[in-house]
Amino acid sequence: MSKLKTSPGPWGKHARAYCCVIDSKGRVVASAGSSTNNIEGDKLMKTQEANTNLIAAAPDLYVTLETVAYYNDLIKDDLRKLPKVLRVNIDNALAKARGEA
Repeated sequence: MSKLKTSPGPWGKHARAYCCVIDSKGRVVASAGSSTNNIEGDKLMKTQEANTNLIAAAPDLYVTLETVAYYNDLIKDDLRKLPKVLRVNIDNALAKARGEA
């Protein structure tokens, strides 16, 4: 399993700035509030909050995918392994997160 060069996880939402994501030391690592794309009012806030939630989950999602891939590689019986298309999707997502895609 590879080591990401990111701020330490887990990440979470800032208590007062709803569109800011913070790392385990309380430092802001991302903000999901910069692009409006013609969305207004309450819908904009909900979109920004949903984006913030997804960004905050990124380290956990990465570790989960990496763990699934690792244990899948330990399985000897091809019939019990993940479908190849799913494994390709996992590998592509992990590469994207590492900046390799």
